[in-house]
Amino acid sequence: MAVSLRIAPHAAIRNLSLLGVIIGFAVSVPAAQLKEARVTQVVKDVKLLPTDAAERPAAVRDEVRDGQQCAPGWIRAAS
Repeated sequence: MAVSLRIAPHAAIRNLSLLGVIIGFAVSVPAAQLKEARVTQVVKDVKLLPTDAAERPAAVRDEVRDGQQCAPGWIRAAS
């Protein structure tokens, strides 16, 4: 026994319109920008470069704030 998978034109238009609204909403919602992070692991020689102070070695649990930079080495941060 064959089953028909046809959709009425008005239902297809309604479904596509709803899908368009959902995609449009998802694209237009801005993501939150990360403002700070915490150092969880330091591998090699990592320096923190604050905007208002001299560079210093990074340590686990240091906070990296907006505008602060990290220099060579490899650092993994978690917010």
